[in-house]
Amino acid sequence: MTSLLSVVNVSKVYQMDGVVFQALDSVSLSIKKGEFVAIMGPSGSGKSTIMHIIGCLDRPTSGKVFIEGKDIFKADDQELAEIRNTHIGFVFQQFNLLRKTSSLSNVELPLIYAKVPANERHERAKATLVEVGLSDKMSNFPSQLSGGQQQRVAIARALVTNPSIILADEPTGNLDSKSGRDIMTIFDRFHKAGKTIILVTHEKDIAKHAKRIISLKDGKII
Repeated sequence: MTSLLSVVNVSKVYQMDGVVFQALDSVSLSIKKGEFVAIMGPSGSGKSTIMHIIGCLDRPTSGKVFIEGKDIFKADDQELAEIRNTHIGFVFQQFNLLRKTSSLSNVELPLIYAKVPANERHERAKATLVEVGLSDKMSNFPSQLSGGQQQRVAIARALVTNPSIILADEPTGNLDSKSGRDIMTIFDRFHKAGKTIILVTHEKDIAKHAKRIISLKDGKII
């Protein structure tokens, strides 16, 4: 099976106040369609940097990244934004929901960017919220939801465009243990349905849900 995602000799160097910091050092990895992979490492290991590069939020200093065979960093910034919206569904630790917007409207947002017609947008967002168990919370604002429910909205928003990859950055980091387990149950279910999931975490119990673990230290895979 060919790789859905290939990272080839990727390095990332930051310079701040004349100090050079190498966040990634010639990292290569490959992920096939339908895999559930965890990227683990302590603070400063490079796991957030690799997530940002895979998610087209940052460009590597050197190396290449291919999604479905396409060298994504040959694209300009507008094309990268389109790749993000088409291929990547993001789930963040901080949820990143619009505070004065309902659950339904939050989930519809990526479809607005994708220029999906309003009726279709509305129906797809409703169906995805039902999938994550929030059929009764569609009109609620984030402030009216628990942390676990807010993360479910964020997962629905990530899934609504039917992306190639779900990229989850510490998705249980702001949740209590029970809510965290509930969220991981949702990820397990979507993986069994064939979704490709890349999970960035420092928690071993969370990483155990993945079928493969990639460990980073000092910018290298160990």
